[in-house]
Amino acid sequence: MEENNNTEILADVVSSKKKTPVIIGAVVAVVVGCAAASYAFVPAVKNTVNMTFMKPENYCTYVYENAIDSALKSVEDTEESNAVDMSVNLELDEDILNELRETTESDLFNKISFTASSIVSGNDTSADITVMADGKKVITASALKIGDMAYVQIPEASEKYLTFDFAEALDSYEVNLSPKTLSVTDVSDIMQRYSGIFTGRLPEMESTLEKGYTGSIDNLEYKFNRITTTITAEDARYLLEKTADELGNDQLILDIINSNSTEDYDIGEELVTSIKEEAENITSDSTLYTLVDANGEIRGMTVAVENGQIGYVMAKNGSDVGFELIAPEGGIVLKAEESNNAYTGSAKLSSEDEEIVIDFENLEIIDDKYISGKISTDVSELSDGEMQILEIAFEKENDMQSMSTIIDGVGKISLEYKTYKSDDKNITAPENTISADNIEEYLSEVDTEKLLEDVLGTLGLNEESIYSLIYGMSAYD
Repeated sequence: MEENNNTEILADVVSSKKKTPVIIGAVVAVVVGCAAASYAFVPAVKNTVNMTFMKPENYCTYVYENAIDSALKSVEDTEESNAVDMSVNLELDEDILNELRETTESDLFNKISFTASSIVSGNDTSADITVMADGKKVITASALKIGDMAYVQIPEASEKYLTFDFAEALDSYEVNLSPKTLSVTDVSDIMQRYSGIFTGRLPEMESTLEKGYTGSIDNLEYKFNRITTTITAEDARYLLEKTADELGNDQLILDIINSNSTEDYDIGEELVTSIKEEAENITSDSTLYTLVDANGEIRGMTVAVENGQIGYVMAKNGSDVGFELIAPEGGIVLKAEESNNAYTGSAKLSSEDEEIVIDFENLEIIDDKYISGKISTDVSELSDGEMQILEIAFEKENDMQSMSTIIDGVGKISLEYKTYKSDDKNITAPENTISADNIEEYLSEVDTEKLLEDVLGTLGLNEESIYSLIYGMSAYD
């Protein structure tokens, strides 16, 4: 019996000895796994490891590649839109309204609105426009631009569309009717190619790392790590020459540059040539300073130039945030306090001889798309004392962005709009048309007297009140 017990005890000991390495191995695996996960998913850990073990040149490259990847993700997450709904509203000041009603002896409208819905498909555009007064329809219009031709219909006047050559009508204004645009995919591709020229050269540029660099934005202190990179004249020439070579073969950008130009020569080719000439003229070195936080994210970058620095710095200390745009002859300094993702503070825009202060209250970005809050600034000098403070309120109303302001002596002006992706891409030319060259024929079919009477009636006016208004304004002048 005792012998069996000893055997069992021995077996347990042997089994325990066999398990020990397995347990240790499991613990090590967990530790290594946690470390790997921390490196992969905890930005501060990954940044600390890279900053410790990488050469400064390679760490600088890592930081910029990380920033570019974040920017690319933001671009790729952008929703493409080809349609816009918009409304512009004017609500007259009560004193002005009463004065106008007394002058015109009419029941003049209190609020007038202009609404428009537009869709773009390739180089073609359609738009529907409505004018409303106190919620009543005054007049409507439909407009189409297909190729170089334009079509306009005013249903209250006629079912026919007036048609004319839009390109010919705007020829003297040198307006390009078919400019090329970039898609989200195009922007992402361009960012990768051109940023790759810079990040590909960074490992060859001499860099040093300074830990715990301190500074301040309008007394808001910050502490970051600072990378100092020397951009030699050779480096600068290389970057510009490579950029020019890439641009010279970049048919997408060249087409966009040329399609948006009104010049009669290849402006894209001229740009490539000027970049190469600029590269040849570089003879001096410059210095790039990059501020990096504990997560490896860029919080500022400045380039030393002959008469100062160009760049930016942004910082946060508790609930206080700051941003500074640095330029040799001016800049922007913004300081605010954050509460529940909303910011209250001020921004100072300065130049050599002028400073403008813009205050903001509870300014917030909603759903990465809408703005909420208020901004205000003193406009007494700009308006020769006619106005003191201009205040603009931003709101998200349903799925639309709203902006409004109250102007003394006028009333409340507001703008509401939204952009979205429309699947309706079928913009076709109407059949019931008449050339604008035959405008007399078109007008002969329109009951202009009734049309004018209906429009004025909806506005609360008539012919006599219009004469009174014109006479009153003339007398006032």
